[in-house]
Amino acid sequence: MSDYFTRKISTGRIRTPIAAQAPALSSPTTPQTPLLGRSYSSALNSPSASFRSTDDEPLILEIGSRYLRAGLAGERAPRCLLDFSPNEQRRVGDYRQWLPAGTQVGGLSQPKHSWGRDHELWRMDLSQVDLALVEDKIERAFRIASTKYLMETAQKPRRIFLALPPTLPHALLSATLTTLFNKAQTPTISIFPTPILNAVGAGLRSALVIDIGWSETIVTGVYEYREVHQRRSDRAGKALCQEFGTLLEREIRGENSTADETNVQDDSSGGITFAQAEEVMTRIGWCQSAGKVHEEQVGHDSHADDATKPTVHIPIRASDPPKTLKVPFSRLAEPVEVAWFGRDATRKEMDDNEQTLQELAFQSLLALSVDSRSVCMSRIIVTGGGSKLPGIKRRLTEEIEALVQARGWNPVRNLGSAAEKRNGIAGRTRAQVPLQQDVRSTPVTDGTDEVADDDTISSLDRPTTATVAMAHMDQEHDPIADKLARERAKSIRPSLQGTVRGVETLGAFSGLSILASTPLRVRGVVECERDTFLLHGGLASATRGKDATVSQTSQRQSLGPGVSAGNRSSWTLGGWG
Repeated sequence: MSDYFTRKISTGRIRTPIAAQAPALSSPTTPQTPLLGRSYSSALNSPSASFRSTDDEPLILEIGSRYLRAGLAGERAPRCLLDFSPNEQRRVGDYRQWLPAGTQVGGLSQPKHSWGRDHELWRMDLSQVDLALVEDKIERAFRIASTKYLMETAQKPRRIFLALPPTLPHALLSATLTTLFNKAQTPTISIFPTPILNAVGAGLRSALVIDIGWSETIVTGVYEYREVHQRRSDRAGKALCQEFGTLLEREIRGENSTADETNVQDDSSGGITFAQAEEVMTRIGWCQSAGKVHEEQVGHDSHADDATKPTVHIPIRASDPPKTLKVPFSRLAEPVEVAWFGRDATRKEMDDNEQTLQELAFQSLLALSVDSRSVCMSRIIVTGGGSKLPGIKRRLTEEIEALVQARGWNPVRNLGSAAEKRNGIAGRTRAQVPLQQDVRSTPVTDGTDEVADDDTISSLDRPTTATVAMAHMDQEHDPIADKLARERAKSIRPSLQGTVRGVETLGAFSGLSILASTPLRVRGVVECERDTFLLHGGLASATRGKDATVSQTSQRQSLGPGVSAGNRSSWTLGGWG
């Protein structure tokens, strides 16, 4: 008799092991099903998964004063383009964007000197920049880009390749790196300057990059992937937008001449908002060619036959009452002439940071060495937001070529009272050149006089009717040098030099995407580690290039004698230092 409390074994709940359930491998009639603990073969995987894997692709970020571009390495264009306008910084439940015109964010009339401040991420003048607000805007833009456009890449921290302007102050650079390290949790950030990336996007090693940005225009001479010279000017997109606002204001008031405009000294926008002026600039703004501008200057008044030219109807809804302006299409090219090419300004009225675009590019070429100049002048890249204006690239190339032909490569434009003295010295020097005698000069006879025997008359006593200086004689033919030059030309592809020529580029983002792709993975100009940056006080942990120390020990090293294996805790700011 069994005990009542004795536990009974239920045979229905006993499961045989998986290995026991598996059929015998020796049985050829049963199907061979893989076991649960067995790994699947690669033949069962999808073949498309091995073609391109985005698990290790770094993120590409290009941050400017008004826009942020984001994408992955190897892509030719960014996945998203986010601006920093007030409408993008709205809170939940803020519907002012859909209010009637003139009452939404950015729709109120403001003074021209403060135009666009709400649409900017930063400004080069840090006196009125809130760094905490800059960090918040970068954080919000990165969060939107990662959650809406880079969702599959937000699973784990990734390396970031960052494109920044070369003139960015240290305070803004520190705020940008701090935000990305804290919010993106990226282990490493590689920073590249935008002029070099534009040259890479054009497939060039050397170029003259003219970046027409929002707040300033930067002209950079790039030679063999190095920035060798840089100049800047305040004539950029913001100044052009203000000129378009002045044009619309003049048309509303009925002031059709520039002389009447000078009587208006107030800084108000006359009811024209920043959004309206920017829309007109981006939609129907254009730039004339240099030949047409010259014809208007030597010909009749450009406003005389406006009635016969095509017109454009521009609705102004913010005015009270709303009206529609009828503006000749030729008038829409005047703001470019005033803002960028200095039509109404003289050279003595402009400061160093107010040079026109053509003068800025010419002075940058003049400051380069002869070798760098001959290469860069044939590879002029016009990029930035202002380069999208129709006709601006061709106009800049024509203006630079005209300056080169008119002035040459002489940095002195006016000698003043010394011009007459220099011309007199040069004339006397040219007059004395045929009279100079050289000991090694070659005697030339007319063939009529008989020359006596060499034993009786020395070579110095021979009659000569003319002498040619050695400096003016033709160089002797050297067959060996000619052969070496021909052999060298077979291996070197000839390049265009010495002529003014423009080159198109894919942009800084595409250039950075090429450098960050898996086959290349080029190290950045600045390589910053997260732990080093956060633990050692941000930019204070960076060292200058001349402060880098080299071990002086004579022990044997893998990198050579006297060189340490590497200290990853030290990093430099490169061109931003």
